[in-house]
Amino acid sequence: MTPRNVLRRWHDDIHHALDCWWSRCPPETAAHPTAAVVKVVLDVEETDDALIVMADLPGLKQGDCTVEATRRCLVIRGEKKRSAAQEDRACSTTECRDGAFARTLHLPCDIDPDKARATYENGVLQITLPKVTRTTSTWVQISIQE
Repeated sequence: MTPRNVLRRWHDDIHHALDCWWSRCPPETAAHPTAAVVKVVLDVEETDDALIVMADLPGLKQGDCTVEATRRCLVIRGEKKRSAAQEDRACSTTECRDGAFARTLHLPCDIDPDKARATYENGVLQITLPKVTRTTSTWVQISIQE
């Protein structure tokens, strides 16, 4: 591992720890010790009755990631794998990362995780989280539809 990669990993780990601490969401690095390898880029749109989260996850299949939610927290986890053909080739420049990833998002309002839904199409994961005034639900796994 090059010094640049070590520093990048250290930087990502610190930001992840701070995100978990500030949001009071459970840390996911225990399940995925290499969770800082792949970055998950998100867009969050808020409507009157829902939060819509769009995550760019190019190159993944539907079963490569999971989505979990509680009333104020969303966690997207998974793993991006290189194909056997990619492993055999020698690259002079590699910018596409592979490995485990996890992204925790502290939500700006309470949502109903039991009514949440997710779809995955053309490398974009879209999660719709209906808003509620109050919920007592615990962590719920959200299935991803095609």
